[in-house]
Amino acid sequence: MTLACPLVGYIRSLAMGSLWVYNGCMVNFNLRLPDDLHEAIKAAAEREGRSRHGQILWYLRRAVENGERRSAQEA
Repeated sequence: MTLACPLVGYIRSLAMGSLWVYNGCMVNFNLRLPDDLHEAIKAAAEREGRSRHGQILWYLRRAVENGERRSAQEA
């Protein structure tokens, strides 16, 4: 794993015109996907106007937020 730490943040455009600003380090992480999952992510990214990378980040962030919300409700 390697870290990419840009000196300046960057803006990624997401669906519906919203913006995501990131100013920190990112971990370079290789992930192997089954062909069917890759195709589903690719199709969703095209539909939503995101890159495949952006679509995967969107899915992961949403899953983490939902998990945190469920944990808070159980507490």
